[in-house]
Amino acid sequence: MKSDSRDHMGNYVALIFSIFIIFAVGAFSDGNASLNNYRELSYSSISPSGERGGSIVPASCESNVIHGWFDVATQQMMVSCNYTVNGPVCDPSNGQACNSTGNACGQTQANGTTQCDGSCSSTPPDNPSGYGNSCTNSNSCGDQGGGGNIQCNGTCSGSVPPERDYYLKPCTSSPNSCGLRNFGTTLCDTSCSAKFGPPESACQNLNSTTNGLTLTANPKFTGPGGFTDLTWTGGGICALYDPNGEIIASSTSGTLRIGPITKSGRYVLSCGGQNATVTVAPSTSFIEF
Repeated sequence: MKSDSRDHMGNYVALIFSIFIIFAVGAFSDGNASLNNYRELSYSSISPSGERGGSIVPASCESNVIHGWFDVATQQMMVSCNYTVNGPVCDPSNGQACNSTGNACGQTQANGTTQCDGSCSSTPPDNPSGYGNSCTNSNSCGDQGGGGNIQCNGTCSGSVPPERDYYLKPCTSSPNSCGLRNFGTTLCDTSCSAKFGPPESACQNLNSTTNGLTLTANPKFTGPGGFTDLTWTGGGICALYDPNGEIIASSTSGTLRIGPITKSGRYVLSCGGQNATVTVAPSTSFIEF
């Protein structure tokens, strides 16, 4: 009697266990179907058993690929469809030549190769020498402007002060004995670049004297657009003619300022059939000795 009771009890336990297994399998199948119908699992989803249980494989990954691994650096379980039994599936350009990322000026180096993860092994080149350092600009006379920084092209971003108002303006040297000057430009210290006047030999044959008639020009050579003074002395009835043959004075003697002088021209003093001449011309400079 006791044996039959034990047999009935064993059959009852076996029946209960079988029913439990059937419900468990059905629930697991229904759960998977529900998950697949609504959304794919996140790439970093972890098994309910924790990291030791592995990662849950996204539905889109192929079944013959290993999808999960433990990243020591981040201490996380990682999941990827691109990880095979032989290691990660590398970027298609792996091993090809590549340029580094740019430095602050956008300059790159082309001496690297593409790594498995798609990055380039080359490092950015150094920034240009002095880049970013403080600097100032100055004008031709050394006046300092506002501060700035050295740019990629080596220039300074600071403002440049204006030139001094007199700098490089036209100027002349002191005259020689006959009024001739050399022409130059004004320097930063306000002096003229033409330090000395023409030599005295330049005064020879500038003025004309004929039978008591004299006609001189002071100066005979002027800067472009300059003026000169004609001085003459004659006898009797006199006339002073310009380069066009027009009478510009009719006195026996006198002084007349003419200009601006833009081209070379000869002036003639005529008195009683006697003539004296002088030529006036613009000149940019004389040779200094």
